[in-house]
Amino acid sequence: MLVRNSKNNIPTYTNHTFQFRIVDAFSYLGKFMNGSLNTFLIVAISVFFVGCEQDAEVDPPKFVKKPVITCLMTPKSNFVEAKLNYTKPYYGVPDNTIEHIADATLVLEDLNVGTKDTFGHTGLGLYQLLLKNVSLVPLHKYELRVYMKNGQVHKAQSTIPPLADFSNLSVNFATLGKPYEETDPWGGPTYTLNPVTIEFAYKGLNEGFYVSPQLEGAAQNVLGQESQFELYFNEEMQEGEGNKPLVFFKRTNFYSGFGLNGPFKLTELRGAIYTMDKAYRDLYLVQWQDDENPFQEPILYNSNFSEGAIGVFGSYDFTTGSVKLK
Repeated sequence: MLVRNSKNNIPTYTNHTFQFRIVDAFSYLGKFMNGSLNTFLIVAISVFFVGCEQDAEVDPPKFVKKPVITCLMTPKSNFVEAKLNYTKPYYGVPDNTIEHIADATLVLEDLNVGTKDTFGHTGLGLYQLLLKNVSLVPLHKYELRVYMKNGQVHKAQSTIPPLADFSNLSVNFATLGKPYEETDPWGGPTYTLNPVTIEFAYKGLNEGFYVSPQLEGAAQNVLGQESQFELYFNEEMQEGEGNKPLVFFKRTNFYSGFGLNGPFKLTELRGAIYTMDKAYRDLYLVQWQDDENPFQEPILYNSNFSEGAIGVFGSYDFTTGSVKLK
């Protein structure tokens, strides 16, 4: 078991060896009752474990400084930004300073047509690019090359995902359950909860790309008043499977009362549908691992850069729209 020494913040391994002491006790009692056979009784068998503990201090893993590179891009913008820093030791005295990388050269190339653009450094490890020669085109593959002052070159590739299409979204069912009353635990007036069950599918996205619907629903009463509810899915990102539908399912509810009363009818789903490559999807998921828990282990960062660098070069796109509910 790995524990941390509170004095010097060095991990300590605790090993246990075990010694066994076995005590066997047997006894029997025989009686003759009306000519019956002897009866034997086993009194007890006990096994005791005695542990012997030893502590040993182990040096932490050797720290190797590595560049951290983050660059995300979308066809929705002709502006691309990258951030470069160095890693810091995980063990030892906490250090909140950041060592920025200010002397690298960054080049973005469209591998489909061979056009290139070079970033400019604007300070604090930020590199910015206003696209001139390169255009961000769906399904084109791009390479980001980072030339370090020490001669190392770190590379990563990203393919722009296809733009999401609301016509690829179909609603399997959307139903309203029976409303029920709930009482405000703080002594306020009662209010009505309206249960909602929705399932819809998205198709037409190829493998290697991911889709994430960020939608809200709308319901109207007979007066045309509207109530909205957000939809959060357990499978909020799914990898495309071509024409095989990807199913998203959600049970939720919305409040009514206080002048907004039913009966209601579900009318619409609206919002945005995001598409992304695997690198962007991995970065989105890993960022939620850091919840400032003091006992948390180092995050396992999914990097797509070469030559020992850590980081993400990814791309995404999105479209906004709505789907009517019948």
